Amino acid sequence: MYSVCASVVQKTHQVAVQVTQKIEQLIEANHYSIDIVRSIGETVSAKWQQLMFHAEERMKLVMASTNWFKTAEQVCPIPASM
Repeated sequence: MYSVCASVVQKTHQVAVQVTQKIEQLIEANHYSIDIVRSIGETVSAKWQQLMFHAEERMKLVMASTNWFKTAEQVCPIPASM
């Protein structure tokens, strides 16, 4: 599951970089709707940051649950052996 999420995040990052580069090109070329272009760039950046925050939080949850199950596997046999 994690590898699928990591792959999707990586592909999304590539697209976000391409969009950001295109926005920079449009700004440098003095696009006639420069305010709209900047707004789109800010939105893309904010959405990317939001996605990365959620991906990091999800990874923390995955690691915590993995650690919990590892601990449970080690602790559960102890009462049975008493």
